Amino acid sequence: MAETTEKKSCKRWGLKSPEQLRRLLTATVNQLLAETISREDARAVGFLCGILLDVFKFQKEADLDSRLEKLEALLADGNDNDEKF
Repeated sequence: MAETTEKKSCKRWGLKSPEQLRRLLTATVNQLLAETISREDARAVGFLCGILLDVFKFQKEADLDSRLEKLEALLADGNDNDEKF
């Protein structure tokens, strides 16, 4: 019964940005210092936040690669048009 009550009272973090990860890590550290969370749980949160941060970095790099490819295509099209005139 306690587990069900605990799950209902948990916040939903909606981790969609590095800023939200920072907030979660800050809250986790505060809980660890207040001894309201175990070291194992804090370690798991930290580990998973590290993975999510890597995912955010990968997404950003993929977005930049996509933008670069579009710019290169535009430049290539521009060069083709200049040669025709």
